[in-house]
Amino acid sequence: MLQKKIHKTVSLIDDVMANRDIKSQNENIARINKVFFDNLEELKPLLASYIMVKRQFGFELPENVRVRLKSAMEYAKTAYDEKKAVSPDSFRKNVTQLCSEMPQEWEKFYKEKTAELIDGLTILIPVHSAPTVVRNCLNVLKKCEKFPLNQKMIDDYFSAEKQACELLDQMHFSDDIKAFLEKVSQKRATLEDLTPEILEWIRSEGIAGKIGLMIKVM
Repeated sequence: MLQKKIHKTVSLIDDVMANRDIKSQNENIARINKVFFDNLEELKPLLASYIMVKRQFGFELPENVRVRLKSAMEYAKTAYDEKKAVSPDSFRKNVTQLCSEMPQEWEKFYKEKTAELIDGLTILIPVHSAPTVVRNCLNVLKKCEKFPLNQKMIDDYFSAEKQACELLDQMHFSDDIKAFLEKVSQKRATLEDLTPEILEWIRSEGIAGKIGLMIKVM
């Protein structure tokens, strides 16, 4: 009788230990999956942005970043296919690096692409008859500088880009006038910069009242 009770007690203890092991395994699986899915959710909008800007702007990530992105996508596919994530810490580190590098690479590309257009709009603001229109156009262009992007932001960009080109074409800037307005925007223009060509342009555009003078204290 006693032996049966001991055997039953031992069996119950074994069941408890087995259940504890199962619980521990389940908790570990849950932790691993949480690390994986949390980081995947962080990467998703950047990946979606990259696909869009690659197709519509011709943007390409550097080779080393593309290799890391491909590795992350292959890991995610394997995790879905096998219905479990394994060693997600390396995936997390990869995603952290991608979330830093992808926006940086896009911002560098975008600034180079839009530099001339944005500089042109910036110097146009003080002399245009409708500066608010120019500012709004400039603000739309600048919204696309940061990842992540969505399709509406990209559509708005192309509309603003077209409008910006039209605004700049209407002003008929020569290189000398452009250089003068850049100096004005940087508060470096002097009377010596007012060449006959620039004075004639100021009169023809009717913007003489918008241009002020100041005396620098040397």
